[in-house]
Amino acid sequence: MGAGTRPRVAFLFIGQAHQLLHGITIAEELALAGRVDVDIVSTTAINLELACDIVVPETRHLLGFERIGSRVLRAIAARLGRVLPPKLPSLFIARRRLDGYDAIILPERTSTILRKLGVRQPKLIHIDHGAGDRAVGYDKRIAQFDFALVAGRKQERRMLADGLIRPGAYAIVGYPKFDAADRIRDRSWHPFADDRPVILYNPHFSAELGSWAKDGQEIVRNIVESGRFNLVIAPHVRLCDTRKGRSAAQAVFGMFR
Repeated sequence: MGAGTRPRVAFLFIGQAHQLLHGITIAEELALAGRVDVDIVSTTAINLELACDIVVPETRHLLGFERIGSRVLRAIAARLGRVLPPKLPSLFIARRRLDGYDAIILPERTSTILRKLGVRQPKLIHIDHGAGDRAVGYDKRIAQFDFALVAGRKQERRMLADGLIRPGAYAIVGYPKFDAADRIRDRSWHPFADDRPVILYNPHFSAELGSWAKDGQEIVRNIVESGRFNLVIAPHVRLCDTRKGRSAAQAVFGMFR
């Protein structure tokens, strides 16, 4: 970074759109502070469009928006019926571009491979993606980041005990996803005309942990046919990553059309 030049920061989103909610309002606040230049960088147009929808119009011009990867990778993803282009090839293609930043902030761990791809200049900063207790949330790759943003004291204690974060190299920031979700929710949304109790069915994407693949249709059918409840079906977005997954979801939704 040259004299008189502001630091350049990239918020990198190579995963599904839900991951963007964990970081977009942080990016906006950094841009509003006016001390760094902030870019939203993603492999998909969907993520960039969602980012534009979430940030307030008055601050949108303060952010840069860039799609990385290649048309070939996007064509491959489309051909295979996948939402996301291949992650590692996308990062490889963008490695020189990403090496021009002073910091890269991201809510996943796949991108730690950037160090092996020759991306040396930027600090890597981890945004916590979820704040639960499953082991997957305490991935050993978190220790490879230069700095981490954590949700609260419980998470801080466990990450320190596991050697994933270091004193002086993390900050407790709460759960920024709430801010983003609040931005895009429709406050006038009232999906049901009656006052029956509402069940939210939000199945996990893991076949081992979730009920969707094995029992999803039966669960939905039993709830609907009981006539006692209103039902919101909200499968995890990763269940719809592939053409097969989207077809399975449509089979459930289509049962009651």
